[in-house]
Amino acid sequence: MTSSPKDASISKSKYGVVLDPAKFAGSPAPETIPAPGLITPELITPELISNKNQEPQDLEVARNETEDESEDVEMSLFDHLGELRSRLLISLVAVVIAIIGCFAFVNSIVALLEQPAQGVKFLQLAPGEYFFVSFKVAGYSGLLVSSPVILYQIVSFVLPGLTKREKRLVTPIVFGSSILFGLGLSFAYIALI
Repeated sequence: MTSSPKDASISKSKYGVVLDPAKFAGSPAPETIPAPGLITPELITPELISNKNQEPQDLEVARNETEDESEDVEMSLFDHLGELRSRLLISLVAVVIAIIGCFAFVNSIVALLEQPAQGVKFLQLAPGEYFFVSFKVAGYSGLLVSSPVILYQIVSFVLPGLTKREKRLVTPIVFGSSILFGLGLSFAYIALI
């Protein structure tokens, strides 16, 4: 902004237009031209004019809010795909490890599943059925055991893309869903088996 004798009372700062109060004492304030997106004429108050060397509190709060929202690093499509691949790989490794661990204890898991049946034994009618049933039990049990890791990886992938308000809503939803999942498992074991 170039200064001429006519507008010597108006100077530009990083916050927009600053008016010299000595030039406008007793006269209405001239029309102001704010810097784009930083300050508007209705934000110019006598306190702002008299404290032009101090940072206005309204602007500081607004700047802190925008800095909080822009803390996250913007990623390209390939960066997102790379992160998704790594999260899926971690989840898959957790599932495979849990299935192998459950397969090692499949007899104990089958005995636990037979308990509500009160003495009824599972039948094997085909030669390979015992192995396939054991593998299915280990697979479902491993998926169940690794579900916290899978849920954590999903939330960790989605969370950076959410706003602060949405992030505050995710915590109770995840916590409540986990409790309901556990209650559903308990109900299925007690009432349905």
